[in-house]
Parts: sequence; C-alpha cells; structure tokens
Amino acid sequence: MTTPNRLINEQSPYLLQHAHNPVDWYPWGNEALTRAKAEQKPILLSVGYSACHWCHVMEHESFSDVGIATIMNAHFVCIKVDREERPDIDAIYMAAVQRMTGQGGWPMTLFLTPEGEPFYGGTYYPPHDRGQFPGFTRVLQSVHTAWVDRAPQLRTAAGQLREEIAQLLLPHPSEDVLTIDSLTNIMTTLQQDFDSTHGGFGGAPKFPPAMVMSFLLRDYQRTQHAESLSMVDVTLAGMAAGGMYDHVGGGFARYSVDDHWEIPHFEKMLYDNALLLTAYSEAFQVTRNPRYAQICHEIVTWLTREMIHPDGGFFSALDADSEGEEGRYYAWSASELDELLGSDAPLFRAAMRADQTPNFEDTYVLHRRINESAFCGALGITPATLADCIERCNAKLLSVRQTRVAPQRDDKIIVAWNGLIIRALAQAGRIFGKPAWIALATRAFDFICATMMPNGQLVRIWKDGVCGNTPAFLDDYAALANAALELYTSSANPMHLQFATQTASTILQRFYDAETQIVYDTSDTHEQLIVRPNDRTDNAVPSGNALTIELLLRLDAIISEPYFTLVAEQLLGHSAMLLQRWPQGFGKTLCGLEWFLNPVVQIVVAGTPGKLLVHTMAEMPLCAVVVYTEGNESLTLCQNKTAINGGETLYICVNNHCELPIFDEATLQSQLKRIFTKTQ
Repeated sequence: MTTPNRLINEQSPYLLQHAHNPVDWYPWGNEALTRAKAEQKPILLSVGYSACHWCHVMEHESFSDVGIATIMNAHFVCIKVDREERPDIDAIYMAAVQRMTGQGGWPMTLFLTPEGEPFYGGTYYPPHDRGQFPGFTRVLQSVHTAWVDRAPQLRTAAGQLREEIAQLLLPHPSEDVLTIDSLTNIMTTLQQDFDSTHGGFGGAPKFPPAMVMSFLLRDYQRTQHAESLSMVDVTLAGMAAGGMYDHVGGGFARYSVDDHWEIPHFEKMLYDNALLLTAYSEAFQVTRNPRYAQICHEIVTWLTREMIHPDGGFFSALDADSEGEEGRYYAWSASELDELLGSDAPLFRAAMRADQTPNFEDTYVLHRRINESAFCGALGITPATLADCIERCNAKLLSVRQTRVAPQRDDKIIVAWNGLIIRALAQAGRIFGKPAWIALATRAFDFICATMMPNGQLVRIWKDGVCGNTPAFLDDYAALANAALELYTSSANPMHLQFATQTASTILQRFYDAETQIVYDTSDTHEQLIVRPNDRTDNAVPSGNALTIELLLRLDAIISEPYFTLVAEQLLGHSAMLLQRWPQGFGKTLCGLEWFLNPVVQIVVAGTPGKLLVHTMAEMPLCAVVVYTEGNESLTLCQNKTAINGGETLYICVNNHCELPIFDEATLQSQLKRIFTKTQ
C-alpha cells in the first residue's frame, strides 16, 4: 500500500477511498487552487460519490495505477471532490460536461484552467482505449500536449464556456403564465411520455419518479381524473414488484438498468428511500392499498436496521458493490434458494420469478409477480398462503444474507437528505398511526439541531462526531425547515413551527436576491466559484429552489405572510416554460405549483388534539396544513378560535375562510364531505 495522500485527513468516505492512491490528490481548497495558479498547471478535477459503482471501477483501474498516476502528478494539479459534500461544485461542472458532451454522470472528469474554468471533460474513462471509449492515458497525454501548445486558445474557449454555464443557470424571461390550464398541459405531456406497461417515464435506465408520483396524487385529489391515479398505481406497483426493490431486506436501489424495474443498480441512497416512503405513504392515504402500506413498513424497518446513527441521524448510502462485485450481496443462486428454503422453495421461487433462467450473472435478483391473485388462482392457493410463504422465506434469506460481507456504508450525515427522511417519517407516522416513526423523525431532527449547528450556523455534513467545514446549502436549510413543519403537523410542538419560520427568513436574507428574484444554491457567505449555482431541476433529489417554494407556500398558509407567496410565485415563474415542456424533471416544483394554483385547506385545532383530528388527517387533502392554537394565539388564523366547552374543537378553513367550529363526529363528517369535495 502506498503512502497516504492528502485525502487521508478528509471526512468524506468517497475521498477516503482514494487516500492510498499514488495520485497526488488534493481536496478542493485554497492549497490546490493556489498551486495551480502559481505553477500555471491545469487542474484535473474528479467528482464522484462513495456508493458509485463506476467511480470504484475508475479508482481501481486508473487512480491506483502507478503509471497513470505518474502522468497525472507530472502535468496536473489533481483535485478530488465528493459531489454529496459539495453539490455546488458538482452542479457547475456537471453543467459544463453536459454542455461539452451532451451527457453527464459519475465519475465526472474535467480539465480546468488554473483559474477553475473548464475546457475539456467527460465521465468514466477506461485506462486504455476500449471500444468507443478513449483511454484515460491517451486523454491525459492529449490534454497535456494541448495545454503546452495551445494554452491561450484553451483559456479563451474555457472563458466562453463559463459564460455559457452562467447563462444556463440563470432564469430566462418567459411569456408563459402558470394557470390551471398549465396543469392540464403538464398532465398531457406526462401522459405522452408515460410507460403504460411498466410505469415510470422513458426507457432504460429507469429512475424512480417519486416526486412526480406525489404530484399526480395531488392532481388526482383535485380533479378525480382516473388517468392520474392509474399512472401512480402502475408505477408504484411495478417498482414494488421489481428487483429494484429489496424484497428480502426492504428499501429501494438507486435505479433499474432496464425499463421494467427488474435489475437494479444496487446502491441504496437515503434520499431515494425518503422520497419513495413519501410517495407510497401518500398513495396509501389516497387509495388504502395494503401493498403500499407494506412497502412503507419495510422501508422503515430497513432504515432502522441499517441506516440510523446511534444518536439519531441517518446515514447517506449503501454501496452497490461488495467483495469487489456489484450486487453480490443481494443475488441468490438456485442451489442456495433450494437448500435454504426447503419445502417452501418451489412456491417461493415461482412467486419471485426465480424458477426461470437466471437474470443476473447466473444468479437471481428476486422480483415478484404483479398479478399475484391470478398466480394464486392458477395454483389453487389463497393469497394469504402465498404471503405467509414469502414472509417466512424472506426472513430466512435475510438471516443468511446478514452473514455475507455487506456493502460499504457511507456513514456521513447530510442535512438535506436527513430533512427528506425526517419529513417522510413524520408524515408516514401520521398516516399510519405510528408514533414510533414520528419519534424517530423527532430524534433525528433534534440530533441535527444539537450537533450540526456550531456557532448557530448549519453545516452540510457530520461524520464520526465531527462537523464538516462546508456551510449548509439552500437544500439543507429548506429540507430541514419543511421537515420541521411536518413534525409540527404531527406533534403540535410550536418550536418546530418557529424553527421553520426562522429558517425561511434566513433563506430570504442569505440565499435570495431580490433584484434578480433568484434563490441561489449558495448563500452570500459561501465560497465564490466561477458562477453562483442556481439549479432549479428536481433530479435525484428535489432542488433547493423547489423546497423553498414549498416551504414559503406552506408557511404563508399557516402564519399569513403574503410576501412568502409572492417570492414563491417569482420562483415558479422562472421555470414556467420548462415545467410545461419537461415536467418529469420538476416533480417537486410541480407539487408547489399544484399548491399555488388551488385552494389550500387549513385545519385549526383548539383544545387537546384527539380523535377528531386523527379522522381529519386521514382524509384531508395532501395540499393542506394543520395549525394548533396553543402557543400560536397571535396568528391571524388562530384568532377567535377557542375550544368549545374546553374540549377538542376543529375549524376547517379554505384560503383563510373558516367554517363553524366542529366538536362532534357528525359535524366533522358533514364538513369534510362538503369542503373537501369543493376544493377538488
């Protein structure tokens, strides 16, 4: 093993994976950037993340190769970045790679001027020429030669590309006005791109469209259009049956390499499971489908078993690889299944499609039949018999799998991703009547507030008892504030509402520019990069822009602050054209648009919350807020709202217009039927 390089002192598991490379790696920072300028050497920037399979491949093939490292060290200042730790850097340079090549991905490899402007780049490179891929050795030599011979021209091209990136990240004036008709147009576009056979959008590889599902559920509640709910059901059922879902241990993998959810890219990310827990729990609230409830329970079981820090925060990811092979931890051979499951093996294998030709390198990735009723009918067994067999067999397989070498876990704690899972757990706990889930969410929220706010300033990551040096980004603040609002809904603690309100003010003070009407991903105190990032696309995770829209709209519905809605309207307007042309890329933003364009239900609770509130929460629209008068008597919405005869009393309002108080079940059901039907 070589002498450790500078990355040995970093927190990031991804950077630590490269700490023993012969490459003279630097983390991103002044030391590397100063050296590049002093020596007038180009920068080789490599960006990835710890659970990335192809990042591991390139680390093994190229960055561990002494010959390749020698070339890198001689001609470049080499910087390694964890995209999860520095999403600002990733966003800027990913935009550059996409502009140069028409595609993106990780590992991301760029060549920059000493001033940080990109002039050449791509994603994964094999060490030597392989088919259509140019070898990394040849790329390094070619870039070095070009820099020696044509540095001025490369600098000019890099400056032009920087300007193009800056323009890409700025909103462009649009005559599009967002109206109810816009939602109709968006639905038409989604229907055109929808895979009606397998669910989801587009072909292989296929990613879970959790945020779009949440939008479709809101559209269905408003319009009662069967097409909206059908797209949700086909997609959620397909994903829950496919191999992208871990039937043995719970939780979803990052994406499917095919178009029918069968074979996953095996990494498991906290954010995917947070967003999918939200989608499945909301779908259960709307449909009462017991399969959706089962998926939610299994996701939470996986989270508590494998992804929670003893002090309460949630870890980031599980690797795709173990023992040097992708998927080895999750796949099963026919002989293993037969030996482990005994007399249950034939039925289980048939139910999980492991009785056919192996689908993954002579092994099976388990995936269930979608139409299990027909399967049971053909065999003459009851669905309960099948369910018992599957549950029994999965328990045996999980016990055996836990003796295998497990994939590496990325144990850094990221505020934004924890915000997503805290919100998902609090919401699911409310929907399913699971106080323990709300307690998990509360504990994680308290952990972040207690450990990740040194000197009162939120930081992006925490690991092994130490806060990182990177200040929190927009998505960190907005995701955590939305989580606080969901905790307030579930637990009535006014401190959570206060936190959300204060955080919204912080966002408007430090991230929002009133002149350009943009909310940036970085604050006014962050490091100044070649451009200030403003990513409005909801990709794998919701954008900070979308989370801010949601936060401001929800808060205005509670505390009556119209300026919040004004800013949210500005932010929605920046994406008006793209929302209608490419709605799949703006799932969380669409949820905000649905909220903005339609009546908002407000449920005011006076007195001690009880069964009336429980019943209301089970039936209330997804675009609704709950406000407790205790501790919030000064709020406009809470004024003159008292507990009748000292008992639990509800006031159901629509856009601040409130009905008569409710303190009995009959009145509740009458108002629910009248008001909720009216708002659809």
